[in-house]
Amino acid sequence: MNIEKMREEFEEALIAMHVSTGLPRSTAKAMVEVKCNGQYASPSTMGAWWAWQASRAAIEVELPVEDDTRCDTVAEEARQEAYNQGVGECRFAIESLGLKVKA
Repeated sequence: MNIEKMREEFEEALIAMHVSTGLPRSTAKAMVEVKCNGQYASPSTMGAWWAWQASRAAIEVELPVEDDTRCDTVAEEARQEAYNQGVGECRFAIESLGLKVKA
């Protein structure tokens, strides 16, 4: 996941949290105002952004290894190909969330 997408998710979550506590949406949106240097104007939002990124960086998912055994039949090859494709798609989905996959 690129940093812009991660920041967008963070801001949506932070605004929703503030609104759920009764803060007007306009005030909650002001909490995610970004200065020209790319940092948040609010120190508390800056701290929450740091924590959001750190929490994502700390998660590492272990996927099953791809199957590279020798196949004797077409059916085994098809099963192996589908399995490996599934592992690859899981890797892509996990990484698109900004999480790491163990190598």
